[in-house]
Amino acid sequence: MRTEFKAHIETLTSLLAFPNVVPKEFTDNASVLMYRVVSNNRNKDSALSESDVKNWTFDIFVLSRKYADMSAISDLLIDSLDGFTGLMGDKKVLKCRVSRSMESYDNEKKMHENSLSVNVILNRN
Repeated sequence: MRTEFKAHIETLTSLLAFPNVVPKEFTDNASVLMYRVVSNNRNKDSALSESDVKNWTFDIFVLSRKYADMSAISDLLIDSLDGFTGLMGDKKVLKCRVSRSMESYDNEKKMHENSLSVNVILNRN
């Protein structure tokens, strides 16, 4: 699911997405994405049996030199992912939810940042 999620957010934004850390050579880019897996669990609250449903939580970090760009990219991701159902690669997504969005500014990197928490429930079959 990591590969499918990465490809999906890169396709949505036309930006590169890196797992866990943005390589130094890309921190000079105008905008870039970073993501990490927060959890990967069975969904015990689902009406479906536990073996049929998988619950992934990802954090996406939108990093940009300009606040307006960071905001536009974040809005695109939220609008596209929140409520999404369908395929991510070959994985069938039953529901996708953006549960948190938190903005900040990194003085050291001189970049605006928005962290989004995304929950993806998918059918394991």
